[in-house]
Amino acid sequence: IGAFHRGPYIFFSGLVGTASWLSLWLFPLGKVLGTVFLTLASASIASPDVMIDAQIAEHCQRRPLYAADLQTLCWGSMALGGLLSCSVVGYLQDKWHARAVFGLTSLTALVVTVPAALGWLGERKLPERLAWKPKWDQLRSQWALIALAVLVAVCATFLGIFASLSKSEAVAGGCTVGVGFVVCAAVYVVLGRHSKAMAKAACYIFLMGAVQPTIGSAMFYWYTESDQGPQFTPEFIGAADCV
Repeated sequence: IGAFHRGPYIFFSGLVGTASWLSLWLFPLGKVLGTVFLTLASASIASPDVMIDAQIAEHCQRRPLYAADLQTLCWGSMALGGLLSCSVVGYLQDKWHARAVFGLTSLTALVVTVPAALGWLGERKLPERLAWKPKWDQLRSQWALIALAVLVAVCATFLGIFASLSKSEAVAGGCTVGVGFVVCAAVYVVLGRHSKAMAKAACYIFLMGAVQPTIGSAMFYWYTESDQGPQFTPEFIGAADCV
């Protein structure tokens, strides 16, 4: 877009995220529209994240001497932002409402557009003869990776819909594990063509996140809403997350 690889996409993602969070804040949406806007909001976070990771990887390759410092700066910034959000979100949710948090998040989504609009990414504009030239050869050479990305997206969508419609937790859990292993096999086959080490690492990370049991949702329900739990307030939970 506009002869740039990343800046316009990050700017557009920030606008989509701002509109999504504002809609969740201002309007009483139903289940369908709420799901749509939450999906758009998540996509507006994931898209810039991937592009910024790619930008960081490029800088690390160009200046390997500063790679560790750059990673420290990135993770330190994320930790600082996490501390600030934990200290504020719990108070807002306790004193006002969860929708007030959506209003605050719309401001953070809007901030994402500033670096892209001001050109802080350091991108160089492509020549006009290359700006709009489709890279069909590159797409053909990466068709397997594109198909793998589509497969993962389709499986994730299918599992989400199936889990919400299934009345049996055992069936839903078994389906999740089965689909997870199928996707893992596809990841290993596709990435294994490029690097066996990368394929094994990707499969390990995927299985760790897809198959490993987690009790985060159950714990959150227990210590906030269950009659048998401590019934912590959102403000207390935010303070505990900071610690």
